[in-house]
Amino acid sequence: MWSTTLSGQPLQAVLHTPEPGAPDAVVIVIHGMAEYSGRYEAVKDRLLSLGVGVVLFDLPGHGLQAAETKRLGHFADTGGDYKVLADIRTIIRTIAGNFPTSKILLLGHSMGSFLARLIMASDPAGIAACVLSGTTGKNGMSKAGRVLANGLSRLYGPRHVSLFMNRLLQSGYGKLRAGNQWLSRDAETVRRYNADQLCGFPLTVSAISDLLSWMIRMNRADTIGKMNRQAAYLIMSGSDDPLYGPGVTRFAADLKRRGMNVQTIVYEDARHEIFNESNREHALDDLTAFVRQVTSGTSGGQDDNN
Repeated sequence: MWSTTLSGQPLQAVLHTPEPGAPDAVVIVIHGMAEYSGRYEAVKDRLLSLGVGVVLFDLPGHGLQAAETKRLGHFADTGGDYKVLADIRTIIRTIAGNFPTSKILLLGHSMGSFLARLIMASDPAGIAACVLSGTTGKNGMSKAGRVLANGLSRLYGPRHVSLFMNRLLQSGYGKLRAGNQWLSRDAETVRRYNADQLCGFPLTVSAISDLLSWMIRMNRADTIGKMNRQAAYLIMSGSDDPLYGPGVTRFAADLKRRGMNVQTIVYEDARHEIFNESNREHALDDLTAFVRQVTSGTSGGQDDNN
């Protein structure tokens, strides 16, 4: 299916179904920064084997279409933070309208988890569950970084690329930053990522501002308080993921204090991309178990360290 987006970039969302007819559930996958939906084939195949539909799409500024139009790393000249969210809402409404009896789940990885959290706080009705992979907590530099990004955007234009600002986004990654080792312990995964022209590209200064806006908003108490309390949540993190830390633990605890159905799984020694890690099959098993619980109505909160 095709949709015109507020960001001005064509959006292609592809629905995969296991068989004709309405599936019991549809999982909408929201990928992370500087990657694309094609990297989620293993997730798609595993969910299809469960009898669940899967929607894959490339966010604005990502994927082959963005590369062909020289828009990689750029959401929109103005208001990208709201326009990208509006694009995702369009996909959700389309799926809900076409499959009114199917449960809808969101799966957001990294930057995609930021977007999923904001969707769950602003348009949560009808979404049965949300999986957050590689999410993060508060970052004390987000507000200052956004001010700087906005200043650079005014000075040089919204499509300006600042290598300094892009390095700043990864300033807390330590020694794993070299060669993108922070992504996974699996050397082949990292090699493929580094060799892929659709991965690892820098963001424009306006896109960095949009990203930091999402990080600020998603961690505000009022945002967390608005998140859908009827939905089930699964938070999946690697213990060695630079984005993981006490902030994620506090976020999960905050949801639980509000009486929400939350499961958290931390994979020992795993890094950022748990679905591309050396223990990826374990992570996929946990994902499918959660989706099965949601579709059967038996999901319950728990914590686990693997």
